[in-house]
Amino acid sequence: MMTMRRSLVGSLALAAMVLSGCVVTVDVWSPIGTDASATGSWTLNGAVPTISACDAAGVNSVEIQFSNRLDSPVIPAEFVFDCADGGFNLSNVLAAGTYDATYIVRTNTGTVTGATSSFTVGIGDIATFAPFDIVAGTPVFNPKGSDFTMDGMWTINGGAATASACSAAGIANVQLVIQQAGETYTEPGFIFSCAGGGFDTRTLSPQIAFTWGSYMTFWRALDSTGANIGMSSPLGLVVNSPITHSTLATADFVVAPPTASLTLNLSYDTVVGGTMSDTDCAGAGVATIFYTLRDITGGASTIVSESGAAGVACGSQIIFDSAIITGGHTYSVYLEGADAGGVKHWSGMDSTLDVGVGEQAIYNLALTKNS
Repeated sequence: MMTMRRSLVGSLALAAMVLSGCVVTVDVWSPIGTDASATGSWTLNGAVPTISACDAAGVNSVEIQFSNRLDSPVIPAEFVFDCADGGFNLSNVLAAGTYDATYIVRTNTGTVTGATSSFTVGIGDIATFAPFDIVAGTPVFNPKGSDFTMDGMWTINGGAATASACSAAGIANVQLVIQQAGETYTEPGFIFSCAGGGFDTRTLSPQIAFTWGSYMTFWRALDSTGANIGMSSPLGLVVNSPITHSTLATADFVVAPPTASLTLNLSYDTVVGGTMSDTDCAGAGVATIFYTLRDITGGASTIVSESGAAGVACGSQIIFDSAIITGGHTYSVYLEGADAGGVKHWSGMDSTLDVGVGEQAIYNLALTKNS
């Protein structure tokens, strides 16, 4: 075995050679020069990339990696682009030579290697890179940004959205919905009290802003359970620089107020002064019913329906529909039951008949025998 040792003489000889001007240098290969131009483009999930689409898909940058098959691949700073650029057209940026050029896509979760182009360029040539489609999952439409804020208002059947109007229509809240190219965006911050009559995203905490663009907007009417019971007409919204705030066209909810009704289930106490023993018309010997229904809301006493002198045929129910009943009111009723000869042997009353907005209220009422 031969062992090589550096001697003092050898070191002196090396020093003498350096001092005499013999220097060894190592060149780093680079495709950058001034001989040729370069052009290329890419799409994102088949569409021209935008800032919002790139953000939604988590794509940050598109870079070009060069290799000449002899040296290590390099990514020059001149060939690093934002995803939303969608391409490049650079003049006099390449040195003459033969290269492979590969797209490198940097995302939030790593890198994606794209198409590779091979070409040879000389002075004055243009290197055209193969188009590349970045497949980075399905973009999620999100109009939120920092370009502009918005405000708007709504009406109920053409009138002001007061608390009573909203209650009569059965609308608890309204929700703003934004669409673009068939994709829909909603968020919890876009649900507002119906009785507020409007909104302004500048007053929200945190404040909500959006990205300039062309959208469709509409409002949903939600009941107390969150169910969608009505919808405004679509309203177009186009906002571009330098606008920083936009007011939506007023939305009108055309919603029929929910109907209210009152049903009385009638029965008869057949034992005077004893234990109740309910029966029907035939069992009680009742042929005709006479009644008076009053609206007693707020201490009033207004007759809203009565049977008249002829009465009505005895039955198990009396139903008062929305033509008579108003949701949110309280009623009282007095009834008498007569036999076939017209003698009124039965009577009953109730002064606590509450009917909620849109409620189909049902009460049981037993008439007692007077004689």
